[in-house]
Amino acid sequence: MRRALRLLLASAALSSLAACVGLPTYVPEPHEPLARVKLSPNIASGSLGMCTSKGQYRVPVKDGYVEVPADQRVSLWHTYVASGYQVTYHCSPGMSFDAYENVVYYADFEVRAEKCSLAIYREDKTSRAGLAFDATVAPLVCPR
Repeated sequence: MRRALRLLLASAALSSLAACVGLPTYVPEPHEPLARVKLSPNIASGSLGMCTSKGQYRVPVKDGYVEVPADQRVSLWHTYVASGYQVTYHCSPGMSFDAYENVVYYADFEVRAEKCSLAIYREDKTSRAGLAFDATVAPLVCPR
């Protein structure tokens, strides 16, 4: 029974990784308005997926940022897999937001108490913390 459970968890983890890896890479169209999303250090080395009205994509990370299409609703998700001590942990949290041109957003990922979350903020230089809550942030709105 334990072996079957381990095999099931491992296959679920691999299939979720394959889901993001199997997606086409997002390449902006010429002159397409873009928004930038700065990634927290714990996301910058992982895989990030994106969903727009045009489809689902893998988003390449460049210098700790990703570029997303602006002036539309964008969904981002992060696939996380960790294993050790004969246990595999997998989660894939996501959020959606209205991306606007020339606005920089900040995406943060965290695992706490065996639950993971993805939060998206808007950079705000007038704020003491440099970030502000974005009123358009909502749960993920695309099928994965």
